[in-house]
Amino acid sequence: MLRGAKVTLKIFDQSIEKTIPQMESFVAEILEGERPDERQMALLRALRGRGMVPFDRTNQEDLRKLRNFGLIRSYPIGRHLAEAQYISISPIGKLVVDAIAKP
Repeated sequence: MLRGAKVTLKIFDQSIEKTIPQMESFVAEILEGERPDERQMALLRALRGRGMVPFDRTNQEDLRKLRNFGLIRSYPIGRHLAEAQYISISPIGKLVVDAIAKP
């Protein structure tokens, strides 16, 4: 896809058209200029395509950072991560995994 190409997102019956650089900027802003480290990326890759999985507290600090960036979701929604029973990758998390996986 060309960098000047536009992507159309449909959110709540509204269409938003953005260029690839605008989308990259959007994701970078969500990540607050940081990039997930290798451990965190491994967790995201493991969640990619798996749907909702039981929450494993052994990775709680890495998962907390990913959740705070909006890259994963915890369930039940609205509870603290320590109270989570399940987690899943978020749509933004999928974008990050796919973007970082590309050469």
